[in-house]
Amino acid sequence: MNWQEAYLAQARSDWTTYRILQQHADVGAHDELHYLQMASEKLAKAALLASGVELAEVRTTHRVVVKCLRVLRHCGPLQRAYGLDNDAWRQMLGSLAPAADSIELLCPALAGSGPNTEYPWSTVDGGEAIAPCRHAWRPDPRQNRRTIRLLALLDLLLRDFERLFG
Repeated sequence: MNWQEAYLAQARSDWTTYRILQQHADVGAHDELHYLQMASEKLAKAALLASGVELAEVRTTHRVVVKCLRVLRHCGPLQRAYGLDNDAWRQMLGSLAPAADSIELLCPALAGSGPNTEYPWSTVDGGEAIAPCRHAWRPDPRQNRRTIRLLALLDLLLRDFERLFG
């Protein structure tokens, strides 16, 4: 298995876990968001590798989902699957960048001292610790229109990756 295949396999596993967690009302939003962030990052790394980006460039960063959207502008099979001309395709992908950025920022390494889905952080005054499982994730990034469109794109990429990048 090469790195692209490994990232894709793990992205599919994380995505499946994300979808399973969505079906359980007793699961916290932080758990769903955690698996969404991880699946998105690994899928983006697989897509970047499939597009010719060097392994060293993707292995050392968590900032890959927005970059992947820029690379997908040149993925003709994916553009055809959406049935959009070049301008509409680029505009659609560009409109998803804020949603991709909000998902990237759920990663502890990118969240800095703020909310992330994995580790506690402190309040602004540093007085208290906040656990992700107790944080009110509002606005819920999964309810944003752009995020919903991004999730549909991620789902299509995960299902048809080999055909789209073959």
